[in-house]
Amino acid sequence: MKYLIYKGTGGLAHMLNGIQYAVQLCKKENRILIIDTEQLSTFKNNFSKYFFIYDKNLTYYTDYNHIDLNLEFKGIKISQLINKKAQLKGTKNFLENTNIQIEDIHENEKNNNIRVFAGFSENFIENMRLQNEILYHIFDNTNKIIEKNNNYISVHFRNTDLKNNIKQYIIKINKLCLIHKIKNVFIATDDHFAFKTFQKFLPKLNFFRFQEPQNFNGKNIHYHTENKDLLIKNTLNDLYIIVKSKYFIPSMNSGLSKWLIFQKNHPEHRIFDDEYNFQVIK
Repeated sequence: MKYLIYKGTGGLAHMLNGIQYAVQLCKKENRILIIDTEQLSTFKNNFSKYFFIYDKNLTYYTDYNHIDLNLEFKGIKISQLINKKAQLKGTKNFLENTNIQIEDIHENEKNNNIRVFAGFSENFIENMRLQNEILYHIFDNTNKIIEKNNNYISVHFRNTDLKNNIKQYIIKINKLCLIHKIKNVFIATDDHFAFKTFQKFLPKLNFFRFQEPQNFNGKNIHYHTENKDLLIKNTLNDLYIIVKSKYFIPSMNSGLSKWLIFQKNHPEHRIFDDEYNFQVIK
């Protein structure tokens, strides 16, 4: 039996893109996939708590209960590898506290029983759905907000570690609202100050949000928020509210925005069963 262990890296979209690469490699090399996201400091939860992959050509687990812990990867037993996360050194990922690079998958290792991968892929996650419990949580928490605001524009404004010019968003929002006679605007952002800035410059519009992001002095929220479970659920709530909007202004340097657009264009890979009828405004 051959295995590929995926050690999670980055934020949510980054992590899911990495999983997609791992899935593709497992199917190519007939490997069992182990998805390890509990060591990832931005996630710290089991993948299966929120998601599942439906692919008849893939066998995967989200723990180490189905692998012999005495097996070794480059001299390290699986029992020791379990508690090691991916560690970024320069631009490459290594197995924590080792010189073992796990960023690149080398062709000469394809016959090894154990391979370990951490990193990013340009390919978005496919064949993934949300667990029913998470779906119910999202519907329960967003239904009243969506019904109350009904016809609205959604905005994903990323502006911590990834920067965007808020003036450009203000111009786009104002233009859209005038053309389509819309006054409700949903804001999903990691910038603690952005919401009030939008209100200040466009006072005639009704801005609303699901939650207020914490202020980490310009640092990204996925690394610095302590309650990862709440952060993940809030992010999914934001995504669903965007899906139900009429128009969507994305941050095109953000994986989350690009993932939503990918889902819109690929109905078979949508995480929500709803129609994605929003129009993307770039």
